[in-house]
Order: sequence, then C-alpha cells, then structure tokens
Amino acid sequence: MDPSPTFASRRASFEALDALEGDPQFMTRLCDCRVRAEQRKASKRASRALLGKVENKPPVDSDEDEELDL
Repeated sequence: MDPSPTFASRRASFEALDALEGDPQFMTRLCDCRVRAEQRKASKRASRALLGKVENKPPVDSDEDEELDL
C-alpha cells in the first residue's frame, strides 16, 4: 500500500499512461470526439454552401451602373 494519497494517485496516473502507450488504438475505441467534430464541420460547410446559393444575387446590368455614376 502507498504511504500517501498523493503518491498513490501519481502512481495510478503513471500506470494509466503506460497502459495507454501500450495500446495506441485505445482513444479511437473510447473517444468519438474527432468524429463528432468532423461531423459538425461538415454540417457547417453544407450550411454555408446552401446559404451561399440562396444569397447570390442576379448580376447587375452594366447599363444601370453607368446611369448611377452620372
């Protein structure tokens, strides 16, 4: 048994890190945060693309521009 709670928690942390280093696929099996982040980014890109298509205005005739400059 470890003499202090601080030492015990440090030892447990080091053992956990050693276990993680021995299993490089651990985080991909456990955590889906990257997948979710990519899904959010894709959703934002799709929304921007849709908004870009909606916000496009028809081109202005050059004759109208010349009349405004007078």
